[in-house]
Amino acid sequence: MVTDISGLGSPNRNELRSDRNANNAGKPASTVSTIATAATSSGDKVELSSQAQSLKSLEGKLASSPDVDEKRVAVLKLAIESGTYNIDNKQLADKILSAEAQFS
Repeated sequence: MVTDISGLGSPNRNELRSDRNANNAGKPASTVSTIATAATSSGDKVELSSQAQSLKSLEGKLASSPDVDEKRVAVLKLAIESGTYNIDNKQLADKILSAEAQFS
């Protein structure tokens, strides 16, 4: 059985909750994972689309990268402490306005 998941949008939270509740109603979490394991060991096959494979690859790269760029933080900290860090007020205002425009 091949399942193509490309082109699927993210469901809203209520759809996720109602699907989860309907599919797993009355089943403890351990039973649900046992059912999933049984389904995969029964010979079912899942093939990911190229888009899903790319997303999986990117997810792995993100997981292996650090959350904070320590080198950049050190450079900025040094600039602030030495008084050489300058803020371009016009650029800052432009960024705030463009961000605001995206949300309205």
